[in-house]
Amino acid sequence: MKPLEVGGTDTGVLISLAAMLPSLPSALKYYDDFDDIFRVIKNIGTNNVYELYSNGQVLTFYFNKFDIEYSTLLRHIFYYLIANEELEIGTAYYYLSGTAGLTTKSVIDIVAAGPAKIASTWALIFADSASLSVYCLAKSILRVLCHYGLFGWSKDYYHIIYDQLPIPHRDRYAGINSGNAFLSIVEEASIVDYINSNSDLVNLEDNALSNFAALICAFQFGVRPVQISKLRLRDIKILNYPNELHSIHLDFVMAKQLFSNKGAKFLRRKVKTEWSEVFLKLYDLAIINNKKDSDRLFDFSSSKDAGLAISKLIYKITGENHSATTLRHTAAQRLVDAGANQEELAEFMGHSHISTGLIYFETSANQTELINKALGISATYQRVARIAHDQFISNEELAELKGIQQIAGAPHGIPISGIGGCGAGQPACPYNPVLSCYGCRKFMPVHEVQIHEQVLDDLRQTVSFFHTASRNEANSPAYLQLQRTIAGVQSIIDEIEASLLK
Repeated sequence: MKPLEVGGTDTGVLISLAAMLPSLPSALKYYDDFDDIFRVIKNIGTNNVYELYSNGQVLTFYFNKFDIEYSTLLRHIFYYLIANEELEIGTAYYYLSGTAGLTTKSVIDIVAAGPAKIASTWALIFADSASLSVYCLAKSILRVLCHYGLFGWSKDYYHIIYDQLPIPHRDRYAGINSGNAFLSIVEEASIVDYINSNSDLVNLEDNALSNFAALICAFQFGVRPVQISKLRLRDIKILNYPNELHSIHLDFVMAKQLFSNKGAKFLRRKVKTEWSEVFLKLYDLAIINNKKDSDRLFDFSSSKDAGLAISKLIYKITGENHSATTLRHTAAQRLVDAGANQEELAEFMGHSHISTGLIYFETSANQTELINKALGISATYQRVARIAHDQFISNEELAELKGIQQIAGAPHGIPISGIGGCGAGQPACPYNPVLSCYGCRKFMPVHEVQIHEQVLDDLRQTVSFFHTASRNEANSPAYLQLQRTIAGVQSIIDEIEASLLK
């Protein structure tokens, strides 16, 4: 589709429309929930440049790029979207960006068509697919005509706009259906291990601490960057502090505050106890820097900056280009695979309707696939990277380690020992021995493939026992932990076998 043609044919249609449209108010007030203030766009009927604030970003739209009649229509569209449809500023700006792909002639044809001819006109204009913003702008034009009752349109014709004017089909869930929207088992384990390894905050500077805490929010709670960046000091609740059993609760905004002062809705989430020190330190820094309750906890200037910080940290950990959205999808799928129902998923994700998350149930592995996934033989869930761990050691070096450094345990009743050593010592580790060792950076596995193959066989027998006993462990945290451990054991075996071939 050609770019915008200023001064298209038969501009008399737009001249007539501009004359019919009522005068706009002198100003438009909207709420900027990122900076927690009301903003005003002055002289909206004549101002040629709108500076719009959305999630910390300044979006600029220039009306003087268009003929005066077309710019008049665009101003009314923007005002209608904000004042009548109560769209967010960023969404309204996105609609107006459709001008890049909608010619003046197409706008004239849409206005002049009327309800009787709009279907055929629509088909001709959009014979070739356009960007979604172009369709949004075109339909906004028609809704404005309906709102003001112009060119044969009225509010009785809204159904035509919604039901009879198609837009190209776009599979919103292509990444989810293909599995590309999720972290692999190994990537997930790497992130958990990174968080566990850095939770003591020894080497984290202030900005690194902020990015680290943002990663935890995105990974554990599946919240979006905009929710993380909006978190304010008043939204962190510290219970039983300075008691060692303190807990951290965070209140994430799930809905914008409207002009009606209905107030925002919040999602309260509890930080894992072993990760809570991160947020305590972040809170203490905020107090030292004299932040007020209304100030933001993180120093991200926009939601975009928060998303970039999280993406960079994920790349540092996994070596793969993933975003906070990947963490959100992974958290949702992890919850569904663990047996959550629709209501529980909707509450976790902050969805207004339980049907929004149905795609995760549709793509969730069936019982057979869950078994294969845990056994480590599913083609869909092959490991894609080396599991983190310290250096390999020999049996002789293992024997020389202190007793507390030699790993042994009985996961699910199966005695396992001799798999390697721990750099920190088992008494200092809060996690289950064996099950949590594979994938830990402090793990020093023995360089004997037979030992790890025996562990793999024992754990697979445990999975099979759960299944044959009909304990439905495929939906339990214990079952999912076995899945992660088996992936780790397989990775160690692959490393050893690869080294023997050199």
